[in-house]
Amino acid sequence: MRRTIPLLIGLLAVAALTVLPANAAEEAYGMLYPWISPDGKRIAFSYQGDIWTVSSDGGQARRLTVSVAFDRSPRWSPDGSSIAFCSNRDGNYDIYVIPSIGGDAKRLTYSDANDYPGDWSPDGRKVLFTTYRHFPGSQMMEIDVETLDERLVLWDNTSLRYARYSPDGTQIAFGRGPSSYTR
Repeated sequence: MRRTIPLLIGLLAVAALTVLPANAAEEAYGMLYPWISPDGKRIAFSYQGDIWTVSSDGGQARRLTVSVAFDRSPRWSPDGSSIAFCSNRDGNYDIYVIPSIGGDAKRLTYSDANDYPGDWSPDGRKVLFTTYRHFPGSQMMEIDVETLDERLVLWDNTSLRYARYSPDGTQIAFGRGPSSYTR
């Protein structure tokens, strides 16, 4: 894991230089939430409120979403064909999925609370996310991408973050801590 972070930062720096024309590249800043594809060949990230992808070798970045809202926290599906992300295009942050080559985004969650993607299930059928739908504390939930059926995984009186499935999908790792969120 320690080797992955410097690699990811370096790859994001390469991506930063390719998002804008060469004469404006030194002014580029604000690339957020980088997430490397399962095959390691592409990086998805948020820039100026939209979701972009770029080759991990560098090159021209491709904009996947175009919205006046803020799209963030991209997460690749296990097969690399889709990207889950959250967007406040309908008010608060809800979860959406878009083909990794671009196209129409499909809205998955419809809540008046903010929903943040954590991970895809290993079989690519569900997206794990955290939310603050019920107080006190936060909830970890998963949603079926096809049926939109939601399931509560964990309710905790702290703030749940960074949820990830184990490779076989039988366990979930996550961070927890004090919540600074208030309604």
